[in-house]
Amino acid sequence: MTIRHTGNNIASAAFVDNATEYGTGVHGGYTTTYDGPTMTFTYTGPLVAKLHYGSGARYTCSITGTCPGTVRLSWSGARPNIQQGIVFARNTGNFVIPSGPCQGTQLGLGTNQLQLYNTIGTGNGAGSVNAQAGPGACGGFVQLIQVPGCQTSNVAQVP
Repeated sequence: MTIRHTGNNIASAAFVDNATEYGTGVHGGYTTTYDGPTMTFTYTGPLVAKLHYGSGARYTCSITGTCPGTVRLSWSGARPNIQQGIVFARNTGNFVIPSGPCQGTQLGLGTNQLQLYNTIGTGNGAGSVNAQAGPGACGGFVQLIQVPGCQTSNVAQVP
């Protein structure tokens, strides 16, 4: 990985590898993700980028089912055999975790009813769980976060 600072708070980074790699940059209040064997990004703003870089598939989640009722949370691309938190909020946003093992990590969730719903294992890196979703969960948003490492998944909406 190469990171270049070109002045005036402009920086760029390039990832080049023969494997499938991914990178995430958190900067200027938003997150940008690039997939593929070659990735380049450029941004303007304060140089407070937090980069996550790793091998394999992107860490993703999805929610299917009927709400209220039984919904299925599925994930893939997780680091095997660690813990992941299921974080829920009524809105999307850019909440930054203020303390704890993932202090400073920016989520794609807002603060409306923001809560750690549960902590579960990642299994072999992919899996799913079923849950009963009440009316208060319908239309809300879920994001997963791995501990250790604090890698975050995409944000998925409860149906």
